[in-house]
Amino acid sequence: MWSGGKSCWTERVNQDRNDFDSPWNEALEKFLRPFLRLCFPAVEAQIDWSRDVVFLDKELQVLEPDTESRRQFVDKLIRLFHLD
Repeated sequence: MWSGGKSCWTERVNQDRNDFDSPWNEALEKFLRPFLRLCFPAVEAQIDWSRDVVFLDKELQVLEPDTESRRQFVDKLIRLFHLD
């Protein structure tokens, strides 16, 4: 009997989503520049790659601490510098 709480299926879907999200985030950190070059070449060309790329995941969590109850649209925050 369903009690109105989270179903096993919902919990499984959320677990599967998390399992795919982590490798994607790791790949993005390792291959950010090639990814941008492939998918967003105009953006990649405007970034100053001589400066450090900083991933600000902890800062993003502070901005959106309650992501369990809402859909999250951004889960990667990256500080880059524009060529100028």
